[in-house]
Amino acid sequence: MINQVLRYQRSPGPFGTILDNNLCTIRFHCKQFGETVEATILSVQIIHGSWPSQFAGKVFSKGASPLEEFLLLDFPDGDSPPVDRDGNIHLSRRVVSVDVNQNFQVSVQAYSACGSLKVPIATGDAVFEPKKDGGVTEKECDIGASCRVKIKVAWSLLIWSKLLLQG
Repeated sequence: MINQVLRYQRSPGPFGTILDNNLCTIRFHCKQFGETVEATILSVQIIHGSWPSQFAGKVFSKGASPLEEFLLLDFPDGDSPPVDRDGNIHLSRRVVSVDVNQNFQVSVQAYSACGSLKVPIATGDAVFEPKKDGGVTEKECDIGASCRVKIKVAWSLLIWSKLLLQG
């Protein structure tokens, strides 16, 4: 268990703040957003073919900078991804804050794993334009020649509240 208190600083450095103990390490990043929306990945569904045999994989989202890459699922053991009978991949994370002025990308990647080395074999990218007015957007992409996925994203506004202290 990590039990530490962090105070927000405007710039924790390019590698964020690192909390660790003998069991795990957590890298913590803070970013001040301008106008944002919430992207909820409703589904990543295999709609044609099957996952490339004996390859590990991951699903992740990307923003404008490398620090804005968020892992939604990693299955490093070389088995097929965790899917239901309809081909929906079970993600471990689904919600990401997205700058309304930048495209949002969801990527699905098959890779070959050798220890900690991950060599990408095939990557499918779906690029979304954030929607301030809400709704659902769908895109399809290919993971190599044998697998096609459909990615569904729901958009909603983030609600911010300010606490005003009166003296």
